[in-house]
Amino acid sequence: MWRIKLIFPAMAAVTLSAASTVAIAGRNAVGDTTAFGRAAVASPLVLAQSRTLSRSLSRSLQEQIGIVSAQLGSDPRNAALLNKRGLLYFRGRDYDRALADFNAALAIKADFYQALNNRAQTQYNQRKYVEAIADWTRVIAMKPGEARYRIRRGLAFIRAGKRDDALADYGKAIDLKPNNAAYRVRRGNLYLNLRDNTRALEDHTKAIALNPKYAYAYYSRAWIRRERTKEFDLALSDYTRSIDLNPKFTAAWYERGLVHEKRRDWNKAVLDFSRAIQNVPRLAQYRVARGRNYLRLEKYDLAAADYAVAVSRQGNNASYLNQYAWVLFKAGNGEKGLSSINKALKLKPKIAAFWDTRAHIHEAGGRMKLAVADYREALRLNPNLRESRDALDRLRRGGNTGAGSSRGAGSGITVSGAKPPLATTFTDKPRRRRSTWTPPSGPVEAASPAAAGYPTAPVAQ
Repeated sequence: MWRIKLIFPAMAAVTLSAASTVAIAGRNAVGDTTAFGRAAVASPLVLAQSRTLSRSLSRSLQEQIGIVSAQLGSDPRNAALLNKRGLLYFRGRDYDRALADFNAALAIKADFYQALNNRAQTQYNQRKYVEAIADWTRVIAMKPGEARYRIRRGLAFIRAGKRDDALADYGKAIDLKPNNAAYRVRRGNLYLNLRDNTRALEDHTKAIALNPKYAYAYYSRAWIRRERTKEFDLALSDYTRSIDLNPKFTAAWYERGLVHEKRRDWNKAVLDFSRAIQNVPRLAQYRVARGRNYLRLEKYDLAAADYAVAVSRQGNNASYLNQYAWVLFKAGNGEKGLSSINKALKLKPKIAAFWDTRAHIHEAGGRMKLAVADYREALRLNPNLRESRDALDRLRRGGNTGAGSSRGAGSGITVSGAKPPLATTFTDKPRRRRSTWTPPSGPVEAASPAAAGYPTAPVAQ
């Protein structure tokens, strides 16, 4: 059965994202290649195609289960057949039946380490980390020279909050297979999670020396250099090398765009975000990234188009709604943005910048009394909000706050005269009007339980 296997840097606390996933060739369900081998990246688009294909294969999977069940009918104590059917159930994500078959196989043959490994992985997928650790401990006792079982138990240790134990397992795996680049990256990301940036960089650099064509290693090292050591030139170089090796590496395009954004190169940021969008057209996160850079470039119609897609995908994201309303306002179409900012305020009424956005729209539309009320509420929530304070000062100098006042009557206020939402300097934590995006806590991972570095199917022989 064709599928994508998901293996990721093992981290106990990460911001999981669907921006991209790392698919690496591990062991298949019945054969033995290299466990947790070389990494590549599959975009959400590829994963969607995989899910579609999996649905089309579901009938074939049922037929295979039927065949094995028929064989078990005549040979019910055949441990190998029970293990085989358990694998098929696992592929269909029927973990309870898979676990029952692995238990039955082990009841017949207690030293069946393949079934024991499969049961451990099934329990891992069920988030039964203590039980998975116990099973992998037994497997390691039977196969002490097999590094891959140390890696898998290490993953379970991380999920169980035992990072020191995970570090010991990763170290032992590297001792057993010192030339395995993927193991180095995995340990490097654990060091990253432990805030040991020096050792994290050392492991990534060693992985790249072992395998100079390892795209994910460059990407992951770039993340460290971008977010931790602030070596933006080196991060840019690593992202570029990762993209050169794998032009379909969506997360690398996106994150290189963030580096360009950090360097205030809005045009290059737009180009990289556009490549990410080309791979995953409807992901809101990428649209917002490109939209905010179009906003900086004063390409308001293009920014509005991107935010419109983001809002269509995440209609209850108050930050996106607020930003969309502001972009429409800057494009001279603030009235169209009223419904968005009203919804944002309904979702998050205690964010001062949202009130400020609506106040600007009211002000531009000549509804001065409503504008003043919203500016005052913004300042009540955040007395340091410069835009609202400056706007109230403007209105006081104009001396006209009547509900019927026109935009130009007395105040001299126009849309173009409103204060922009962008600070004069770019920071990693933009003001809320601009974005609520904050840097993730590690290299991009996927949003499934498999994202912890766990293959999507058991990997026994």
